[in-house]
Amino acid sequence: GDNAAAALGEGRRSGTAGAATRRVRAALVVAELALSLMLLVGAALLIVSFRRLVDVSPGFQVRDILTMRVTLPQARYGDQSRVTEFFESLLARLRAAPGVEAAAAITMLPFSGSDGRASFLVEGRRAAPPAPVRARPIAISPDYLQTMRIPLLRGRYLSARDADGRREVVILNESATRRHWPGEDPVGRRISFAQPKPRWLEIVGIVGDVKSKSLDVDSEPEAYLSYWQKAVVESTRGMSVVVRTTAPIDAVAPLLRTAVAELDRDQPIGPIRPMDVPSSRATRVDPLSALREP
Repeated sequence: GDNAAAALGEGRRSGTAGAATRRVRAALVVAELALSLMLLVGAALLIVSFRRLVDVSPGFQVRDILTMRVTLPQARYGDQSRVTEFFESLLARLRAAPGVEAAAAITMLPFSGSDGRASFLVEGRRAAPPAPVRARPIAISPDYLQTMRIPLLRGRYLSARDADGRREVVILNESATRRHWPGEDPVGRRISFAQPKPRWLEIVGIVGDVKSKSLDVDSEPEAYLSYWQKAVVESTRGMSVVVRTTAPIDAVAPLLRTAVAELDRDQPIGPIRPMDVPSSRATRVDPLSALREP
């Protein structure tokens, strides 16, 4: 009798232990399935977000563009007219080089990380706006926007005739128009970055937005000024030269070095690179962003 009772008790304990083991195993299986499902959903959302980001246009045509940074030393190029003459001569040489379709220069290349927004006055606007009237002033050679194939929405592009000094002009991007002239056409209006004594710039054109920071960051208001104009609010001794090529990049890159050396053999240049959207920023995607969208 005692042996039978002991055996029965042992069987009950074994059965209880077996049931507990089965429950633990079942829980582990459920947890593994849940984790696998979460990983699959996360991967799917990441792919969707990445595809959406890839479809975002940077606002200019990236293909077939070479870039080169040139910073002229203050000691030899202290006068702004010498700076402008150097870059004009450099661009003229590059445009005449084989395999070059167009060449231009800009102080702040897209995706360069620069952020130099400045306040400006709007002629005839007396009431203080609810938010500061600001934009990023960027000095460019007159044909930069065409070289990068940034679309003209209204008005006209800058041109060489804007350097004659009779009137100073500026081109705004679409974000500046939407933010500071909602529902209006600012072409023909005048603004001034110089304060308190204004130096008026006539708005002659509106161009499309360019992604200046990364593809997943909205464009900021920007103002493009010809580097010939005295109203340029920053030094242009440091410029990024952009060249649109019709020949293989490897064949054109040496021409850039040669053109600089012919003008100033002691002038160093930065790396010559193809223009591209930085992959480190382009892939910085929040995989859960799709869940938060309406």
